[in-house]
Amino acid sequence: MGIAKSYANLYLNMKSLLLFGLLTLFTVTSSIAYSIQDENSILDRTPASEPEIQDSQGNQLSYILVDQQVLIVADVTNALMTQQPFTYFVQIEDDTGVVVSLGWLSGSLSPNQMLSPALSWTPQYSGTYRATVFVWEGIDNPSPLSPSISLDIEVRLAEA
Repeated sequence: MGIAKSYANLYLNMKSLLLFGLLTLFTVTSSIAYSIQDENSILDRTPASEPEIQDSQGNQLSYILVDQQVLIVADVTNALMTQQPFTYFVQIEDDTGVVVSLGWLSGSLSPNQMLSPALSWTPQYSGTYRATVFVWEGIDNPSPLSPSISLDIEVRLAEA
């Protein structure tokens, strides 16, 4: 009877180990699948609209003048059901690819909240520029929450 009891205990221990192994495998597999899904959908968490150039009264502009202060604006929406911290970056490059301006602001969006952050820029020279908007989790955490979006800007000399 001692041997039969030992085999029964061994069988139960092996069954428990197998069940534990399957549970662990399921948990790890689910975790990996969730991470892949989360990585693929991370850019949908806080989508940004196409950026616009606006004057200080909120009027959309098709071009701007040298020394004219303008705002680079894009709507940012929290698509999650939880609070979402974010940082709104605007990088402006000249036609040779040199960054001439970089600014950001940080905040937090409530679930389903939409915000229209704006950063100002005053061009010093005429030419063609490209403003690129980035929405990231934060300065210390540059995980994108939205694909970057660019806008070409024409800067003209002031008319006399």
